[in-house]
Amino acid sequence: MLHTARAKDARRAGFRNMLVDALGFALFSAALSFSVIPTTTLIFFLVFSSVALGGYRLALRGLLVYAVTVALTVAVLRPGVQPQVSALAAWFCIVCIVIYTLPGIALFYRGNRRLIELRQFLPRAVASVVMNQGRVNVLSPRKLEVTVCCFDLRGFTSYSESAEATALMAMLADYYRLVGETVEAHAGTVERFAGDGMVAFFNAPIALDAPELHALRACLDVQKGFKRLRDQWPSEAQALGLGVGMATGIASAGAVGYGEHWQYAAIGPVTNLSARLCSQAADGEVLVPAPCLASVDGVESQALGRKPVRGLVQPIDVHNVLGLADSHASEGT
Repeated sequence: MLHTARAKDARRAGFRNMLVDALGFALFSAALSFSVIPTTTLIFFLVFSSVALGGYRLALRGLLVYAVTVALTVAVLRPGVQPQVSALAAWFCIVCIVIYTLPGIALFYRGNRRLIELRQFLPRAVASVVMNQGRVNVLSPRKLEVTVCCFDLRGFTSYSESAEATALMAMLADYYRLVGETVEAHAGTVERFAGDGMVAFFNAPIALDAPELHALRACLDVQKGFKRLRDQWPSEAQALGLGVGMATGIASAGAVGYGEHWQYAAIGPVTNLSARLCSQAADGEVLVPAPCLASVDGVESQALGRKPVRGLVQPIDVHNVLGLADSHASEGT
């Protein structure tokens, strides 16, 4: 039970625990000479716990482990069969099983519920780490350097005025899925959806060795995936484009929200800079300030010169990233 409560992945830990329980229940049944009341109680709680933790498949696995263990025990030890025991012994056995099983289910449910809640605003791998280390430690506000990526569809506002609502929402769902899954595959965190725009960042809450490289891989893979996705949309929607902006800087990162509505966010000038670059990016472009590329080897980019950015006093050197020499960056999503 403690293993389930402290494990990184409560579900997998619960599965392992239940298979161990099945083996233990079988040995306990043999020790009680397969008395009817204790044995049937053990089997009932084995099935009940397995279904509660992981559904019918886990229950079938547990029963299979139980049956195999019983068969081996009978073959080796040849215990006798005692159909009845005293009422006191039967009730004692039942109470012990209840005391053992129910806390295990409660611990698993609490851990799995925490994981589900964290998955609302964190990638799966990050949520598992947060659950293991504690929300207060990982999600508490802190200042750190992050790489922020903003994604925005081109021509979507005018298209949405005439598009049918169901088809429009389905297209957005495809677009969200593409960006979200790609960002998470490259160890990033999706922060928010804003109509046809999305914001993601890298290096928080989990630190990365090369956040700019992870972010560039994600941005380039999103652009490649979007070209394939757009070809599947209705002909009138194939004129839509995707612009991407990326920047690195200091931000305040942490869980923000109220009541039941929370998300993990990075707030600071770097987010604004990424959004400004995204607004200037044409279809297929990934606009990045020149300093962001200094720490990444093998970047193929087009220098666009010094561009004015709203909110900044001086123009900045901007590059349109075309690709990476790294083999991972050339793979699509």
